[in-house]
Amino acid sequence: MREIPKWLHKKKKFCDRPSRVTFQRRCGPYLIVHEQVSNSPYGGAGHTAMKSAYSLKGLYLGSTRIAWRLWKKYGITRFFGNSEIAFVGQSDRYWYGWSHRAIGKFKKGQWKRKDRMPHEGRSYRIIDPRKTAFAFARAVS
Repeated sequence: MREIPKWLHKKKKFCDRPSRVTFQRRCGPYLIVHEQVSNSPYGGAGHTAMKSAYSLKGLYLGSTRIAWRLWKKYGITRFFGNSEIAFVGQSDRYWYGWSHRAIGKFKKGQWKRKDRMPHEGRSYRIIDPRKTAFAFARAVS
């Protein structure tokens, strides 16, 4: 097995349970990681096996299925977010914001209608698509 990145040892995802990485593989702009999480908060005294996807900088993307879709369908190769979870990404021409419910695509100069995204009840042009993607991700989560 390849050398495990140092940030992966520090990440405990959503709980403070000790975890052990059993498999790691790079797939495009993210890593597929198989972990054994001890004392899962979901019950049971044993280990829980989890397949997760992380960006190369250590941000949690979700399941491997979600990461594959973000990369192949939307072309997202750069991921941004808070200290642990990615919820904004960038492809060649667009910025995307997402949560477990929806994904939004934004481009500079694009018109947004008032019924698509709340902004004081009027239509407007997007000036900063990165900021709009972060706002969308917060609004739908």
